[in-house]
This record gives sequence, structure tokens and C-alpha cells, in this order.
Amino acid sequence: QPVAGTETNNTGSTTQPSTGTTNNAASTTKPTSTYNKLQQRIDNAKSGSVIVLNANYKFYSKSGDKMGIRIFKDITLKGNGIIWIDGSGVARGLSIGEGCKVTLENIIFKNCYCKDGNGGAIYLAKKCTLTVKNCQFKNNKVYNRNGAAIYGNEFSKIYIHKSKLR
Repeated sequence: QPVAGTETNNTGSTTQPSTGTTNNAASTTKPTSTYNKLQQRIDNAKSGSVIVLNANYKFYSKSGDKMGIRIFKDITLKGNGIIWIDGSGVARGLSIGEGCKVTLENIIFKNCYCKDGNGGAIYLAKKCTLTVKNCQFKNNKVYNRNGAAIYGNEFSKIYIHKSKLR
């Protein structure tokens, strides 16, 4: 019998897992970074870029805007494994500016909150296009408003594929 955390090779003996890719992304611990760090990456990217996220991002009271990480360009945010954006129960996840086209892949939005507006995890201004693929939304809230997970303003388009909203 293989021991937990080991692999069985073709001779039947056990070995430690390789440093290559693993099928169990949940077992890999990702570093935690701040909203400000992700905001800097987005601000420095060119429109149309794909940003691969290799860390989790958490709102800290002195590290960002409670209205969320702001996006004012066409961009893709792609989680490398299981990545989360955590509003710590006090901040929105993302605020997307008018007319932007944004794709989100493999990201968990959790504990996002907006007290003074719509959209707990994600807020879309007018005429945005949001594509959400393989994402999860957990424990996101708004205060007396709409869209605990996602809120889209006039003429915004929202496409959701293989995602969970709880």
C-alpha cells in the first residue's frame, strides 16, 4: 500500500511525488498577497493581456480600496491552480470599468462585501462584457443592494461557464 503523499512507480515501490505538475491542486499551498499587489499587476499590464495568478489575494484594511481591485482595460485573470480573492468581509472583489471586456478563470471569490453599492464580489459598469469560467463565489454579500456575487449595469453582458454561485 502506498503511503499518503507518495506515488507508486511501475515496480510497485513507493517514491516521493515529483516536482512537476500534480493532479491535486488543492494540496499545493499558494502564498497570500494583497489587493494592492494584484492592482499593480493589472495596472502594469497592457490591454488584452492574460495575467496568470500564482498567489491568493486578500484585502487588508491598509492595503487597498474597499470598492475592490479596479480594472479599466480588457484583460484575462487566470488562476494557476486554486486561487482565491478574499474581501475579508469588508471589501468588494473587483470593480470593472465601463466598456471593458474581462475574462476570469479558475478563481474563488470569497468573503467579498459591498456596503455602499451593488456587486459584492464583482461590479460591472455600463457596457461591460464579463466571461466567468470555472470560478466559485462563496459567502459574498451586499448591504441593502443587488448582486452579492455579480452585478452588471446597463447593457453589460455576463457569460458564466462551469461555475458555482453560493
